[in-house]
Amino acid sequence: MMVKKGDRRVQMTRRMIKESFLELMQDYPISKVTVKMICESADINRSTFYAHYLNPYDLLNQIQKETLSHIQTYIMNKHFIIEKNKVAVPTLVQVLDFAKNNRSLFRVLLSESNSSNFQKGLESLANEKTMEEIAEEERLEGSAYEYLQIFEISGIISIMKIWLNKGCVDEPEELALLISKLLFQGIGGFYQ
Repeated sequence: MMVKKGDRRVQMTRRMIKESFLELMQDYPISKVTVKMICESADINRSTFYAHYLNPYDLLNQIQKETLSHIQTYIMNKHFIIEKNKVAVPTLVQVLDFAKNNRSLFRVLLSESNSSNFQKGLESLANEKTMEEIAEEERLEGSAYEYLQIFEISGIISIMKIWLNKGCVDEPEELALLISKLLFQGIGGFYQ
């Protein structure tokens, strides 16, 4: 598909706005980021910003949706398989690689002041693919299913936050194997 010159300018403008916004979000919570701050940082005028977004919350929402959509392509991959006592390590590696390559984005999206919608979206994606298969295999029902769901997803997201904040020092492959081991063997798996 041929990209028109105008389309490239629109894409470049949106990228500049997003990058400036994410830089600001590393220092300020969303409630303190203004359109004026974004425009000054991106070196654009207000009308340019408003041609693309309603306000900073709309911009954050769009960034969250795009990021979740990208993650969904990995999770919904036909090669995503859960075997007994094994989470789909290659899929986790892909997601962690994406997070590592977009570390500042993920640090902002998973920060304490901004994470609720993004985290809910991650939870929803994880539930769609993994929890039903695990619950079915282990024959879990009711509150046991709910507790496992919360434990699994909260654990993975917490590990990701720490990993991102430490600068992604562990390789995605190592972290994916660790997460899989924790999920299916618990801490007992480390004492065998």
